[in-house]
Amino acid sequence: MIFFGNRWRFFAAPRGTVYLLSAAIIVTFAWCLDSSNTAVIPPDILFRNGALVPAAIAQHEYWRLVAYGFLHSNPLHLLSNLVCLVLWGGHLEKRVGSFYFIVIYASALVGAAIVSSLAHSGPFLVVGASGAISGVLGALAALWILGKSSLSAEFFGVNIGLNIALAFTTPNIDWRAHLGGFIVGMMHVACSTVSRKSSRLCFVASFRNSSRSMAWLRSPRSLPCFCQPACSNRACILRNGCHGLRTASEFLRS
Repeated sequence: MIFFGNRWRFFAAPRGTVYLLSAAIIVTFAWCLDSSNTAVIPPDILFRNGALVPAAIAQHEYWRLVAYGFLHSNPLHLLSNLVCLVLWGGHLEKRVGSFYFIVIYASALVGAAIVSSLAHSGPFLVVGASGAISGVLGALAALWILGKSSLSAEFFGVNIGLNIALAFTTPNIDWRAHLGGFIVGMMHVACSTVSRKSSRLCFVASFRNSSRSMAWLRSPRSLPCFCQPACSNRACILRNGCHGLRTASEFLRS
């Protein structure tokens, strides 16, 4: 357990959704491993099971935009992504809940695939959950920028710095997918925050207008009594024999 001053701890215990995603990724890798009989999964097996390829969108194979995120090429690739998912996913799921965690994860997964497809000009084959996991980190960064996270600046400095270093020093890492997922995660949190604030402002404005209208209706002088349209004096009810009639304000209060 690592602490930075009085900030939240560096590691947060993962919750149910992170465990389910990790289990699905491990099972998928075991399935491919059983088919290949080698520690490094061959490209043809990855392709058959949903790897992202240039023709995926053109041929309307949209299922690949999700399936590729559960495939991994070797044990090291699998382990590194699982560590990041557990490290970052625990913080985000604790902050936003399981439902919004899945929404952010899925959005970043698909967004990373689209960015990667548009950024590559030649043949490629992309697998791995790193794009979606980068979206988790992006969402955490957006929450921190908006002042809604108690994570420290060191947390983001270490994790973002390591990702940038690995992206430009390790071959076969699709940094475009990482960047696309990170941006999608940030945008999702930013748009959700703006949407909630706008809804809250509209509700407050509507509530104030409704309160003013009700205050006007409840005022004794706001409407004349029912017995004489031009009269606002309650005494006229007795003078004119309208014993069973009341002012409009009294009627609304009853």
